[in-house]
Amino acid sequence: SPQEGVGFIDITDASAPKPAGFVPLKGEPTSVTIVGGKALIAVVTSKDKANPAGELVVLDLARKAIDKVCDLGGQPDSVAASRDKKFLAVVIENERDEDKDKGKIPQLPGGNLTVLPLAADGVDCAGKKVVDLTGLSAIAPEDPEPEFVDINGRNEAIVSLQENNHLAIVDLASGKVVKHFPAGVVTLDKVDAKRDGVIALNGRIEGVKREPDTVQWIDDERFLTANEGDYQGGSRGFTIFNRDGRVEYDSGNLLEHLAVRLGHFPEKRASAKGVEPEGGEVATFGDDKLIFIASERGSVVFVFRDKGPGQAPEYLQTLPSGVAPEGVLAIPGRDLLVTANEADNVKDGGPR
Repeated sequence: SPQEGVGFIDITDASAPKPAGFVPLKGEPTSVTIVGGKALIAVVTSKDKANPAGELVVLDLARKAIDKVCDLGGQPDSVAASRDKKFLAVVIENERDEDKDKGKIPQLPGGNLTVLPLAADGVDCAGKKVVDLTGLSAIAPEDPEPEFVDINGRNEAIVSLQENNHLAIVDLASGKVVKHFPAGVVTLDKVDAKRDGVIALNGRIEGVKREPDTVQWIDDERFLTANEGDYQGGSRGFTIFNRDGRVEYDSGNLLEHLAVRLGHFPEKRASAKGVEPEGGEVATFGDDKLIFIASERGSVVFVFRDKGPGQAPEYLQTLPSGVAPEGVLAIPGRDLLVTANEADNVKDGGPR
């Protein structure tokens, strides 16, 4: 993103990845998905936070050349394509300026969900539809702060309104919000609640907002949230919701305890958001539907097996990752999981 371009990596041999080129863009890419032979890239072109701008770039993968650019009218943060390749959903976050008034919201203009029809050449720019997300939440309803989007088999998009601590389900065909509800709060016992250089799982945190970042459908009726928190919350876990808003499972303090056990608990920053679950992915490997939760501050990925509606998922293992994993992509056909890691530890002698 800071280099204002997209990089290619050849993973023909996944144990020995090779650089495979770089394409410069006219802004900072925030999210990418691939449909057919095209990469659909959300690019921020804003001059400042008060004047958000962005575009969707359609990049031909074979030629590594830009085919088309669609103006998005705001700062994009997440993209998702429907499974039937009919729709592209783009979260227009128009993110807040954390240096302005200590990051307090509302900060206008508010964001939205933009829906673009997919076409043979990538996208139909003229068919762009803007879905209004204002007026849904009790927290700064004029400034929805949408963060992430995922699409189920019914072409319904689940959208996280992170700072609003709210969730919305949008029917992509009609462009209408069909359901919305608060993400809720949690109370955590036996967590490290003090930034004091000591890992002590004896604290209690009352009524902390989930403030989800990544959202992923598990099936057409259930979805998960990675509850990063970015404003006033962060429950240090992940939650499985039914599409009617009911909580079917919440991980509570589990991820925090797992990170401590493995020596991956970031005590220096833990008092605010613990292991900071941010990325998430759901994919079927063989007979198992697996849930992957990336811990940005813990630099690991937690793996669970989905046991079905109304049942708690089964913890399987924790995987290493690069530093501060944010993007997570499963490739079941190759038995692979990929993380995009936004930090490094070069100054401390660690990995890039």
